[in-house]
Amino acid sequence: MDKMRIKRTFNLSFLVLLLFHDVINGYHFRGGIISWRPLNATAFGTTADILIHQRYFWWRQWGSFGGYRCTEADVNSGTLIPVNEAMICLVNCTSSNYPGGGLSTRMITTDCQQSSKIDSWAGEKYDTLSLLLTTSITIGYQSSAWMSALFKGGIGDWSIVNRLNLGLRPDGYINSSPVTNTLPVIIYQINIPIVH
Repeated sequence: MDKMRIKRTFNLSFLVLLLFHDVINGYHFRGGIISWRPLNATAFGTTADILIHQRYFWWRQWGSFGGYRCTEADVNSGTLIPVNEAMICLVNCTSSNYPGGGLSTRMITTDCQQSSKIDSWAGEKYDTLSLLLTTSITIGYQSSAWMSALFKGGIGDWSIVNRLNLGLRPDGYINSSPVTNTLPVIIYQINIPIVH
């Protein structure tokens, strides 16, 4: 009889946690960018120092922030954003010495938008890794809870990935990733013409 009660209690507890998952986590992720480049584009030896850049945006009121809401003071002081996940190797990992546990996504605050329409907390970080020149991998940061306010594709799982291929280009230099200067998420009003 006690085993049945314990099992029912466990099942009920699990169900409650499952039901509150979205309430606790919400739809918090707003977008991001991953890029990389060699610190020296000329190949010497068997490795190259690679600068990897991560930049992500979250909903400022995400429950996992523990009720804390960023302010401009966090931007000025470079406060760490409390997201303890990792950007990991996803494809062809044996071609590289990329860290098995990935690179942390814990980064310093670079932007805090408190307006009710944007309400985001953004950060970025740079890591330098010495990687084998044979590296040809796909790295990425994956999770769930993509922002719900999207016109299409909201609420689901998401992945931000980048192909890290250190092969030499035809000009003899080490490859580098494409770079963008646009924001990962741009919010427009529906049915309003915009030139971007």
